[in-house]
Amino acid sequence: ETLLARRLGPSSRPESTTELVFDLETIPDVVGLRKLHSWAAGMSDSEVAKRAGTLRKEVTGSDFMPLHLHRVVVIGCALRNRQGFQILSLGSPGDPEEVLLKELFEIIESVSPRLISWNGSGFDLPVLHYRCLVHGISAPRYWDMREDNNYISRFQTRHLDLMDVLAKYNGRANAPLSDIAKLCAFPGKMGELSQAAYLAELALVRETLAATGAAHWKEYLAAWDSAEALSADSELTSPGWTIVQPGALAPDMPGVWYMIERQNTDGKHLPWIYFNSSIGRYYRFRITEGGASGKWVQTGTPHLSETQPVTISNGSCCLPTGCGRKDDMAVVLPELARTGSLLKLPMRFLDTPASMFLLADGHRGTNAAAEFCAKRFHTQILPRLSACISEPEDHELVSMVTEALETLEMALLESSARYAGCSLAVALLLGRRLLVCTVGECRAVLSTPVVEKDVGSAKRSVGSGKKQEQRWSARLLRGGAAGRQYLEIVESERKRRLKEYAPLDFTGKYGEQQSAASVSQEELTSLNERERAIVSVARAAHPFAALGFSAAEAQAATVTTVRQAAETFIRTANVQMITATDQQVVADGRPLFDACLAKVKAAARAVESMLTLDSFGAQRLAELYYAMDEEGGIMPHRRAASLLG
Repeated sequence: ETLLARRLGPSSRPESTTELVFDLETIPDVVGLRKLHSWAAGMSDSEVAKRAGTLRKEVTGSDFMPLHLHRVVVIGCALRNRQGFQILSLGSPGDPEEVLLKELFEIIESVSPRLISWNGSGFDLPVLHYRCLVHGISAPRYWDMREDNNYISRFQTRHLDLMDVLAKYNGRANAPLSDIAKLCAFPGKMGELSQAAYLAELALVRETLAATGAAHWKEYLAAWDSAEALSADSELTSPGWTIVQPGALAPDMPGVWYMIERQNTDGKHLPWIYFNSSIGRYYRFRITEGGASGKWVQTGTPHLSETQPVTISNGSCCLPTGCGRKDDMAVVLPELARTGSLLKLPMRFLDTPASMFLLADGHRGTNAAAEFCAKRFHTQILPRLSACISEPEDHELVSMVTEALETLEMALLESSARYAGCSLAVALLLGRRLLVCTVGECRAVLSTPVVEKDVGSAKRSVGSGKKQEQRWSARLLRGGAAGRQYLEIVESERKRRLKEYAPLDFTGKYGEQQSAASVSQEELTSLNERERAIVSVARAAHPFAALGFSAAEAQAATVTTVRQAAETFIRTANVQMITATDQQVVADGRPLFDACLAKVKAAARAVESMLTLDSFGAQRLAELYYAMDEEGGIMPHRRAASLLG
């Protein structure tokens, strides 16, 4: 013990009980290569990488890039501590490199784990050093070299490079990880696999892990079995899903992938939406600005189209002018889904019936502009509707029609009919919703049957044998009428969402943004006790989080603990210590502290009512709330089904 203390020194801290095994996957840093070489700006990323590899091979005999020209795309980790064993991949598909690096070093900064790698000293850590330098990422704990046993020094145990240890720090004895894995009956690097070979490898992994008998691998296999308990078919909410074949475009994540295709204007079928049956999540490929590249983004569950009990009768007529000229043009599309399918713009996720009606009234004694708009408006609105995979809200529909009209106007101004002009009236019916838009002198009239209040007079009319006439009430719809303007609709929708869905995100413009999940504990670590109380309430997505309950505390909540939680917030967020930050105004005009206090009181009343009426139901609701927090607000079908039993 004396020799050990003498060697470690008086300032040394005990070894961390957390171990983090990590591995990187990288690709050539195309952005960096462009900066270092004066190559043509029109070269694609693949051409840049290929040319750099060729030059590198001429110099070294290998196309392997120098370490400072690698870009990290995946960081795989295995974390072990007193709480158990966990396997994770940092970040999400499409996340930029700096997000992955920050997540890794946040783990290192928070728990100071012992790092374990294969050739980490020769590749992984130097790559991380260079990439953090490029992105300006700070990691004070990692770079702290005041102690003898640190992450950076050559002779230390904070980082264990298994390749160096097994080779006894003899470079000539180093072995590739792929070879060692195969010698130990684990899969090595195999390149592209067929579906059959992929399934065979999965079976081999299962058998190998099961044969070890280790507790953490048993836990891993149990989670794997649970994830596959439900059939992938039950997750897919619409027909037309097909399995993604090996080699096809798909997010770079493990699991079985399904996709829905859609035709482009050239008639070519292209992938549109992807579904990972292993994790129960949906993804789309979003093109970045400029259209040269894109990224994978997680999206919500596609809307299951419903047929509403609405009957449509339609017709059109046009009265010519005195000289016989026809200045008006009418467009009737009673079945938008069918029209979209014929135009290769499927609308599989919209409710039916879906119809569109347009009236264009020509000006200046000509129908040139009216005909131009009547023939082209559908080319602007249908692609926007076809792009929807979830049910659009009212303000989104208004935005779609507004953008379509603005684009159509720009095209009209560049056409030969620009010196004419026309007025428009558009009616868009989607399920039970009717959107009416008028531009210029066109008008729309809403007619509804009058409900007879005097039942006695109605009976006398029937008894007298006279034919009862249906009375109708007609109302002129105008864009300038109160409550009908676009800004008023947007404002009313915003207020409705703030009132209905409660989760406010005060990190941006107060009251204007919403968060689908409550603030995580990691985001609160750098704050003091009072700031944590304020931010926890402001970023709470449900009443239990607003009261500061953890998932376990919410399950055991009582009326007494609810009242105590509200009192704790008032005591912690002392009103006598209001800072300048608290004076920032939120959506309803109140300072931040006042808004949080009102939110806590409302949450306390809501939870007390739930516990009083149905304590078991309140516990189940709390479980659902915290599950949504863990999932970032988007609940996969698989987990939702598990919670519902």
